Amino acid sequence: MIEVSGLKKYFPVTKGFIFRKTIGNVKAVDDVSFRIPKGHAFGLVGESGSGKTTTGNLVAGLLDSTSGTIKYREEIITKEAARRKGYRKRFGIVFQDPYSSLDPRMKVVQSIVEPLNVYNLGSKKERLEKGLKLLEVVGLPAMAANRYPHQFSGGQRQRIAIARAIALSPELIIADEPVSALDVSEQARIVNLFKDLINEFELSYLFISHDLSIVKTICQDVAVMYLGKIVEIGTVKDIFEKAAHPYTIGLLRSIPVPNPATMRSRKSGAVFGEIPSPLNPPKGCRFNTRCPYAKDKCRTEEPQIDMITNTHGVACHFWNKLS
Repeated sequence: MIEVSGLKKYFPVTKGFIFRKTIGNVKAVDDVSFRIPKGHAFGLVGESGSGKTTTGNLVAGLLDSTSGTIKYREEIITKEAARRKGYRKRFGIVFQDPYSSLDPRMKVVQSIVEPLNVYNLGSKKERLEKGLKLLEVVGLPAMAANRYPHQFSGGQRQRIAIARAIALSPELIIADEPVSALDVSEQARIVNLFKDLINEFELSYLFISHDLSIVKTICQDVAVMYLGKIVEIGTVKDIFEKAAHPYTIGLLRSIPVPNPATMRSRKSGAVFGEIPSPLNPPKGCRFNTRCPYAKDKCRTEEPQIDMITNTHGVACHFWNKLS
């Protein structure tokens, strides 16, 4: 349903007050490719600053790419095409912070039916009825319809945001860190809601997260991003059972487990240090400044995606030589 090929997004950096001069580009997304079949949940994972959110905004048609293509059912999506051809009706977006994405001056039911008002779908009564039905779908009582966002907990506000996202019956939901601002119990409830919606509405997901354990629960396919590039891509089984890239292995070793001895044994393989600036990324493999296995080749030659199997690819020169 969605096909992304060679996607790049560079943000120019300028200096000077009167005479503006471009001094470089922030390479937020740099040559990213993946596919999302209908009815599948595709996960994008990585640390903050890896380019996940920018990729989601590009797919949603909120930004124009520097180069590369995004196709929705074989038709190329651009920011202008998304607006003019109504692609945005087919994409729902759930943001990280539900409070900042909901208008505090609007009642809950008004926020949910706002997309219906924008596209003038149905009568006023039909829109209200659908808004109340969507509240029920996401597990909130009808009495919540006339309250304001500040009267709800973080998890309840995220349910309201999800109800708004599915109001136009989209085919794809782009969920950008939708549970990171919630406590653990609410995270579990929202994750279960996402899983239920896949079956009920035949949705596809682009699920953006830094939490691999949540991605494992929801998604069928996963791409691991680092500094604007995909370093490993495959099915959930490929990534969680046969991870080949040192960065992916480090992320997996960072997942908390309720056993101190196990966590101590994992410490040696965890990822340390901070992600470099996308304005001046390292030469060669971008992970070489933090990789415990980096060699001279890694510092001079950029690795390309090497397909281990038909579904599993990794961008590492020495993935098959790591112990």
